Amino acid sequence: MWICWWFKYYLNSQNIRCSVDTILEYSEFFMDARVLVRLSRHDLRGKRVLEVHEKYYAADHGLRNAILGHRAQDIGIQLETIICNHLLATGHKVEVGRWDAYEVDFVASKGGMRTDIQVAYLLADEKTLERELRPLRAIGDNYPRMLLSMDENFREDHEGIRWMNIKEFARTFAL
Repeated sequence: MWICWWFKYYLNSQNIRCSVDTILEYSEFFMDARVLVRLSRHDLRGKRVLEVHEKYYAADHGLRNAILGHRAQDIGIQLETIICNHLLATGHKVEVGRWDAYEVDFVASKGGMRTDIQVAYLLADEKTLERELRPLRAIGDNYPRMLLSMDENFREDHEGIRWMNIKEFARTFAL
């Protein structure tokens, strides 16, 4: 839903008046055309799908770059988009996880198995590492949890959370 407000704000800044309902309708067209992917949010604690605050990803990050231009500061969202599309292409049901106040980037399910996945560009310092691990640590179940980044030198897994390079994940991950 945030994307609708963002589009509305952007269009209004360009002196183009458009309602949120119109933008929602257009987003449906983009999803039908396979330009956007909408992920629902899943409350991991309450085990239910939340009705609001879906998250949208470009179905092709190259198309996103063509429209918005390549910006180095967007690498994190680009990596999330790549992982999202990889999971969908390999037959996973993909949702955004929610545990209390924490968001888990992806809850990937296939064949009755679930994996909770957090994606980051680089985990250069302890503060960044802790920020990315916090949502996965908060989850109080026994499903596999993964932290993916572009780091090459991994220290170790953290409290049952597997830390993996994104390229290695793309080559090997299957539920």
